[in-house]
Amino acid sequence: MEERGAAAARQAFGFGAVCLAFLAGAALGAVVTPPLGNAALWVADLLLGAGMVLFLIELQPPEPTAHGPGQNRAARVASGASRRP
Repeated sequence: MEERGAAAARQAFGFGAVCLAFLAGAALGAVVTPPLGNAALWVADLLLGAGMVLFLIELQPPEPTAHGPGQNRAARVASGASRRP
């Protein structure tokens, strides 16, 4: 039961973080747009670019393991290890 509570807490935290990010973006846009005009779009572009870089860094595939689920399927089939009990 605690596992479900922890998963729900992580999901709620993520949703709250997204909501706060939208609020912060709206506030930043309201402050930056009057003095910069249309050039304020560059502020948003820089922030979105930084977020994309962080996302791509996080997206790196994990290192393959010799005995994990990603092991060579042909070797498992040849050894008969692919059969489930």
